Amino acid sequence: MIEKKFLLFPPHEREETKKLSICSELRNGKGGQYGILDRKLCENCRVFLMSDRFLGQHFSQVTGIPRNKYPYVVLVNAAGCNLDCWYCYAHKMLGSNQYQKLNPKFLSSKNLAKCFACKIGYASTYLDYQNRHPLFSRVRITGGEPLASSKDTLKGFKSDLYTGTVEFWKDFFIEFNRAIGELISEDRICLRDATEIKPLLKQEKFEKPVWITSKKGRITIRFDTNGLLFCNRKNAEDFLDSIYLLNKDKTGSHLYVEIDYSLKGATPREFGLSQRKELDKFKESEKFIIEDHPQFKGIKNIIEISNEKILEDPDLQNSLNLTVERGIENHERRCYLYHENSLPWNEFQEKVNEQIGVIKPFHLSEVKNPIQWTKMFGMKPYLQRYLNRGCKIILKCDDQVVECTPENPKYLDTLIGTKKRCEAEGKECKIILQPVLSSQSSLKKFLA
Repeated sequence: MIEKKFLLFPPHEREETKKLSICSELRNGKGGQYGILDRKLCENCRVFLMSDRFLGQHFSQVTGIPRNKYPYVVLVNAAGCNLDCWYCYAHKMLGSNQYQKLNPKFLSSKNLAKCFACKIGYASTYLDYQNRHPLFSRVRITGGEPLASSKDTLKGFKSDLYTGTVEFWKDFFIEFNRAIGELISEDRICLRDATEIKPLLKQEKFEKPVWITSKKGRITIRFDTNGLLFCNRKNAEDFLDSIYLLNKDKTGSHLYVEIDYSLKGATPREFGLSQRKELDKFKESEKFIIEDHPQFKGIKNIIEISNEKILEDPDLQNSLNLTVERGIENHERRCYLYHENSLPWNEFQEKVNEQIGVIKPFHLSEVKNPIQWTKMFGMKPYLQRYLNRGCKIILKCDDQVVECTPENPKYLDTLIGTKKRCEAEGKECKIILQPVLSSQSSLKKFLA
């Protein structure tokens, strides 16, 4: 039996804390009445509810849900990653002590599917019991990197780590599909198309939890990945086959898998910068060959394999979709990575379309993934965090340049003060984050 390790990240908002508290009460036999699936809640549960804040303007227009009102997402965080992105929130950046506080635990595919079923079953009763509107958007599988494992995060595999990881998720899709089928047959959840949500919002209370579907009768699973596993053609075929085979199952498929392919740089060099592999002088404009980008081959494999399968059976397009997400950027707040002219995503998209656009047009997700700071905490804690991670911070304001390095952190207050003064004078300011050089060897092994 293959088992993979999962974390339970502490929630970021008070409402999430409350949801987890309710789940704890149920686990200990307190709270309202709940069904048989909920009684299988256990101490190993890694799955939790959270507000889904990453849905985009188009979703809001179609559903009628205001952008400041979020449906729920059922979430799990995988442990470990095959990359070393300097801006990542995963356990490498948290430190070993904090990592252990997240209480990582191994789960089998069957147990992980049960955890999701428990949480969905709890929502079907307790949220309704509290006279709330249990509106859900999707299930999300995320974390350091769900599609990569180490010997510390995967056990029980018989061949290599990457094949073992694919086997884990193949079994999970089967088990979770079965669990969703049970919930539907018991009439405990209601699946509605996104266009059907607007009339429901006028009701004071839903009769049962409503799951917003992208494909009729199917719950969306957002599968976050850097996609490097798919650079291996066989691994990509095995993973995609596991999804397509559900359509041939006699019971049918209740899942729509959205592979959210997270890019780590719009050029090969920017990818290297994200991994702190190369930090030579950044050129104003970089001419690059798209085939040299470490993540390109995975995108190409997914599109080519999917189209081959869909030609055999057109109904398979209701099973899976690929969303390619821009890496971290924040031009709106004048915060940049590496260089103020970095992250040319439009150029990346054009180059991909030159290669594989004849098969299926390639589009980047409308939802960006920015570095951001909030009004509540201000700018300094966020910049301090990146400084602690070994990042140089540069402020450019007209003819003024202020640099703060990990070796001289005292200049951070000077940098922030200069920024506020320049903005008060109506001058344009830019903050640039540049990671310092460090080695990263696991990538070469992974791509071999």
